[in-house]
Amino acid sequence: MSIDNQTVALSEIPAPGLNEVQRITGVFYQPSKTFQDLNRSANWFYAWLVIYAFSLLFTISVGQKIGWQQVQDNSIKLGPASRREQLEKLPPDQHAQQMKIGLVFTKVISYGFPVLVLIWLVIVALILWITFSFGLGAEINFAKSLAIVVFASLPGILHALMATLVVWAGVDPETFNIQNAVGTNPGWYMNILDS
Repeated sequence: MSIDNQTVALSEIPAPGLNEVQRITGVFYQPSKTFQDLNRSANWFYAWLVIYAFSLLFTISVGQKIGWQQVQDNSIKLGPASRREQLEKLPPDQHAQQMKIGLVFTKVISYGFPVLVLIWLVIVALILWITFSFGLGAEINFAKSLAIVVFASLPGILHALMATLVVWAGVDPETFNIQNAVGTNPGWYMNILDS
């Protein structure tokens, strides 16, 4: 076998794929390599587990440092005035019952948020898959579409990490907004201006 044939034979050997840690971290420093590797393996589960872990870290931090009662009180205070008026008009026993239900709902939604995110990602992946497969004629299956969407969502863990740090740094519980916990968007500053 000549050297040219050996070179061709070696170039046909597929390069080893990225492992899960390389794929997850690669989203931040070499995204093109990570997303190319999704053609080899559309495994998205570990990436979603990382999203889940950071979301859970934030949720536990809020529960410990802010308290769920305070989160609910702030949501009512920052929410629509009509909702506050409805609660104020209720008789004391019904008001207490509504507050109790609201507290349970706040906890369930907060701890279940990663599952809601996964449902949302599945919906987005389905739309992406339909658009590319049927609308644009691209050859992509649903598993790859879901992997793309999950891996593209990984930078959101930076927001969860910053929000967790803000909570542990001692944010004022009276002004904490769980839906907009850290100033990474203009809406956060609008809340300050409204105060």
